[in-house]
Amino acid sequence: MKIASDTLAVGESELRKAEQAERDAEKRASESREKRARADAVSEASVIQVATASDRIREDLNIDPEKLLETLDVDPEKIPLADRIEADVLRLRRQRDALGAVIFELKKTQKKLMKKEIP
Repeated sequence: MKIASDTLAVGESELRKAEQAERDAEKRASESREKRARADAVSEASVIQVATASDRIREDLNIDPEKLLETLDVDPEKIPLADRIEADVLRLRRQRDALGAVIFELKKTQKKLMKKEIP
């Protein structure tokens, strides 16, 4: 009887270990599927971003992206990432817009001063 209960206890312990191993494996498989789905989404977004950039180059510059790269004579590895370029473009546009407002005010002031000088 003692041997049977010991054998049962060992078997139950092994069963619990196997069940835990199964749960751990399922969890890892689920995490892997989630990582794969994220990677697929990033990949798809990248393809769309490249296509959009290519279309913009063709429309704005009337040249294929490959030919543009040749004409620039630049090492593609040294070109900053698109996010960095976009941030710089937005920053420069804000600066340009701010300068536009300053120039507008200066022109108004100039006109006022010109009117005062010509009575």
